[in-house]
Amino acid sequence: MGRGAQEEGLIEMKPIKIALTADIHDSRENQEKAIASLKVFLKKGKEEKIALFSIAGDLFDKAMNNTSNSGFPQLEQVIKQMMDVAPVVVVEGTVTHDIKGCYDIFRDIDAQYNFTILHPGKPYFLKRRYFCVYDTYTEGESDLLILGLPELSKEHFLKDKQMGKAESDEAIKAGMQKLLLGMAATRKQYPDIPCLIVAHGAIAGAKISQHQVLPPGGIQIGRDDLAMIGADYISLGHYHYAQQIGDLPAYYEGSAFPIDRDESDQKAFSIVTFSYPNERRPYDTFLNIDRVNYPHAPKKKIVIEWSGSLPTIKEADVKGFIVWMQIKIDRELRHTIDIFMIERRLNHFGALIGSEVEIVDNPVETIRSAEIQNAVTLREKVIIHAKLSDKKVAESILD
Repeated sequence: MGRGAQEEGLIEMKPIKIALTADIHDSRENQEKAIASLKVFLKKGKEEKIALFSIAGDLFDKAMNNTSNSGFPQLEQVIKQMMDVAPVVVVEGTVTHDIKGCYDIFRDIDAQYNFTILHPGKPYFLKRRYFCVYDTYTEGESDLLILGLPELSKEHFLKDKQMGKAESDEAIKAGMQKLLLGMAATRKQYPDIPCLIVAHGAIAGAKISQHQVLPPGGIQIGRDDLAMIGADYISLGHYHYAQQIGDLPAYYEGSAFPIDRDESDQKAFSIVTFSYPNERRPYDTFLNIDRVNYPHAPKKKIVIEWSGSLPTIKEADVKGFIVWMQIKIDRELRHTIDIFMIERRLNHFGALIGSEVEIVDNPVETIRSAEIQNAVTLREKVIIHAKLSDKKVAESILD
């Protein structure tokens, strides 16, 4: 999607092209899909002659051992191949996915370009002349300001302080605002080059999924606080549903493959091009964003209340999707469902390999009554329950 055209008469730097992704969630179980995505990311970056790769957290799904059967060597190989094309920058994601120190090994890879872990409160600079990322600014050589914001825990803001909930919430809010104000101040120091923010975490008003908005509470960054930094592009990780945050140049890149069963959006990554004139704002007028699909089919969840006959399946609803069909039914009627026939119909109408049909029992309501509560003996309670539920109870049970 283009974001404007360059105007005549403006001095323009050579365009800066970056490949951005997030939420790879590599593990032994996810390896095939995660590595397939990274290889597409690598190939497109090479074709586009990008100046930088960016990963906005959760490269890992969980801790991985550096052993042959863990899949880690394959990940390390792809990262090295990326580093032979362009520098790589990352931020740490959720601590249960990106465990402490998990990225350190990549900094020691012998490759043409460097691997940089972005830390909060510290500026970094892409210098295309050397095709590397540095933590020092050089006039005329630093082409891009890069700021990182990993997912921060309460411990980061509270440290060893003992506080009540209300007091700790205020301390976290104040700490986050201080950090963002520092990023805004850093951005103002370097107004003549574009600014990229790579972040992992919750932005107020974001969609957790296609149909659910993030509720208030917890550690969140407000949209106004994010806007005041003045970044030209904000690459976000954490939520798997790709989306723009309001009208800001802030985008959740989305996950690299469908991780949860009901992730129905097409997974993709971004190729962002800065065409940056020195004399004019807003810079996003000269920002171009292209979305490139990952090689994974989207998933779709379909919920059906069983009516006694085969459910209606439309080609438009299932074709090209890995379908998860849930059929809700009373337990005693389970035997009336022909799962094999329904799966055949899904396949016939274009549902992809991996589609499945799941039978879900309707919940049985617990019958509660003042009569039952007032009954004294178990026999009396059973008789009243049977009467209210319209069921017969054998005398042998009552004896």
